[in-house]
Amino acid sequence: MDSPPQPIALHVSNNKAFVWDPEDAAALRRLHHVTGMLTGTLPSMAQQNIFLGLPLLLMPEEVVFLLESKVAVLLDDGNAHRPPTQSELASWRQLIQKHRAAALREVEDTKRTRQNVREQKTSEDALRKRKEREAKKLAAAAVATGNNDPATLSSLLVPTAEPEEAKSTMSGKDGSDQLRYHSHFVASVLLTSVTKLTPMQIVAYGRLGTGTKKAHLLCGWDEESNTVDYYSIEWANFG
Repeated sequence: MDSPPQPIALHVSNNKAFVWDPEDAAALRRLHHVTGMLTGTLPSMAQQNIFLGLPLLLMPEEVVFLLESKVAVLLDDGNAHRPPTQSELASWRQLIQKHRAAALREVEDTKRTRQNVREQKTSEDALRKRKEREAKKLAAAAVATGNNDPATLSSLLVPTAEPEEAKSTMSGKDGSDQLRYHSHFVASVLLTSVTKLTPMQIVAYGRLGTGTKKAHLLCGWDEESNTVDYYSIEWANFG
């Protein structure tokens, strides 16, 4: 057997009846055809009547109708609230201290996490620089031993010869590793700066750049000037 519905609480303040519960306000409109008038507003939008919300103000006639229908009860807000006892104040203070301690722990955890991220980034930067130095050493050793294979030299020298403008273009806004995150290019190393490409290769490079939302960068080592030539491929003039 279903329990009888709880009566709707009408909070009386300054001789006016208000409904604060949204479910009660919806029930009044849906079941008892009592609409009332929304009077709640925000200080920053006091004149914006179209944004009014709870509480719902009822007319005296609506209050009498609800009381006679035994679907609502009156609550005197002025006498319904009492000062807290000492034990309630002590419990409240303990609860505040508990929440404050939890917030401080969260702040400390956030600081430690950020410190770990900075240390990890520093370690990654040091590892990248070490790899660059090793690549230069390998390239110098290859030249000294007569191993002048263009593929070997290009693969060793191109990653270590990025110009400053290319590094700044490929760097991330949040300071992350420009070779791993937020880069604007997908790079491919060619044998030399004058290596011939077939039309199929050009189309494939362009499709790869478009599929990754980046421009495809072709890098070739120029033995005469000891520099790297860069060319980018991307689809354009659509529509």
